[in-house]
Amino acid sequence: MPYLLLSLTWGLSFMFIEIALPVFSPFGIAFVRNLLGAMVLWGYLFYQKISIPRDRSVFGWIFLIGLCSNIIPVVIVPFAQTQVTSSLTGIINAMSPMFAVLFTILLFKHEPVKPMQIFGILLAF
Repeated sequence: MPYLLLSLTWGLSFMFIEIALPVFSPFGIAFVRNLLGAMVLWGYLFYQKISIPRDRSVFGWIFLIGLCSNIIPVVIVPFAQTQVTSSLTGIINAMSPMFAVLFTILLFKHEPVKPMQIFGILLAF
């Protein structure tokens, strides 16, 4: 059941972006998505009584990680959806693991590719 909920949440985000595009700019959609995500995470931290790091030296790294792994992709997807459909965007997004293995093969010659990774790529097609 949790996987079904996760799949629906992940998959429906592309449909909601397409619905929101006539009203909001891609940056506005990214802002709302990040704001909602931050509110959920802050609520979880508060509920679990988890403290955030107080050491100022980690904030630069947290910002860099957040920029690369969250903010940039969340801005790029709505821009992409101004040119393609939400279903195509979802399919391309779902292909990320395949692209990761293919880029590993092409760019990192010293990184061995495991047979299960090759099997996963073949299975995905």
